[in-house]
Amino acid sequence: MNSEMWIALDGGTTNTRASVVENGKITDTVKFDVGVRDTRGDGDNAVKAAVRACLDTLFARIGLDPASVNCVASGMLGSEAGLVNLPHVLAPAGAEELAKGSVIWRDPLNPGVAIRILPGIRTGPDLANPDKFAGSLVQDIMRGEETQVWGVRETLSATDPEALNSPWLLVWPGSHTKLIAVEADGTITGSFTTLAGETYSALKSATLLKRSVPEEPARQIEEPILDKAARAVESTGLMRAAFWTRVADISGGLNAQERGQWLSAIVTAEDAWCLTSHPWTRNRRFASILVGGEPTRQSAYYYLLEKNLGNRVRKLDAEVIQSAAAVGAVRLGQWSKS
Repeated sequence: MNSEMWIALDGGTTNTRASVVENGKITDTVKFDVGVRDTRGDGDNAVKAAVRACLDTLFARIGLDPASVNCVASGMLGSEAGLVNLPHVLAPAGAEELAKGSVIWRDPLNPGVAIRILPGIRTGPDLANPDKFAGSLVQDIMRGEETQVWGVRETLSATDPEALNSPWLLVWPGSHTKLIAVEADGTITGSFTTLAGETYSALKSATLLKRSVPEEPARQIEEPILDKAARAVESTGLMRAAFWTRVADISGGLNAQERGQWLSAIVTAEDAWCLTSHPWTRNRRFASILVGGEPTRQSAYYYLLEKNLGNRVRKLDAEVIQSAAAVGAVRLGQWSKS
């Protein structure tokens, strides 16, 4: 990466973040708790206001002319609820395809600032196919995770290049779990998404299990609980294993902390089974399976995946995880300028 100063904007469901990136390192970050769920359909775009506030804050800290700073945006900022609705590019897609699919957006209230918005990536057959269900389970979409791929690649190419010499997989649990297939040159050949994080949140807050688990999510999941959860999901299924959380409360079989761990563990175990069964993870062509995400989830997924898939599974360092989206967005932004 060159020495230009960049601001990388990332928008999600619940927040909007902006980071200053110099020489591949994040030097400042600001976040507002406003996301695409806060945007109404009447022309009022709370996300645009959040982007404006992020930039104003960072420009004031940097003390430079806003027009002299490169800005790139990714994630849901490229959706209909963000800054501009960009169509996903079709996988396989590398930096060139993402660059061609990007656009420049200028805020009408601050037209001197040009923001390069990156598109997401779509996996699957041509949507023009008259058979709407043709290959339906192959189809997938992502917005923002492509920057994580390129951020991981940018960092590891300097610190651990052997991990990227062959095709590799990225597993990133969160509200949605993403399994992403990547070629050695950084081309993303496809993605596979589950609703694990949102399923856990829904079970925890919108069912009778709300009475049986702590409000705060589990900060760790002990390995014996993960093992028991994996066996329970395999033998009885997720829904029965989830209901047992309530039984364990009524019978006193588990305390509140253990019940919280159990509920998180069974969703994680179900998701890990799904990922382990996927043809990509079973294909030895993918020499490395790199696991990111928030520390508690990362540790749980790594434990279960490594038990089933062996030493190809590796945990990403915290620094790589924290910087991946911003560093990757900047790398793709630089490619778009070249």
